[in-house]
Amino acid sequence: MFICVIQIQAVNNEISQLVERHLATNNPADDKLAPFRQQAAIIARKKETTAEQLTELRNKLSALEEELQVKYCIVFANDVMNFRCVLSVSFMASN
Repeated sequence: MFICVIQIQAVNNEISQLVERHLATNNPADDKLAPFRQQAAIIARKKETTAEQLTELRNKLSALEEELQVKYCIVFANDVMNFRCVLSVSFMASN
């Protein structure tokens, strides 16, 4: 499995190099599709950046939800303890 990943990365690197050589040999100004390729590259980078930001924000939200749950448990435990104290004081006062 690990070897396959390495092979895939090697092939992707080779493809990138071939594309770069092709663009270097051909004048991009003559290429009528160059603006569209540039736009596609810009959009791909924006998409990647946005996906990373989304992942960071989801992780942050998860951490905040956990923190909120802990705080809720602490508050709930304090309320239960206070309620027990009030009950015991009320019971003692009535006797």
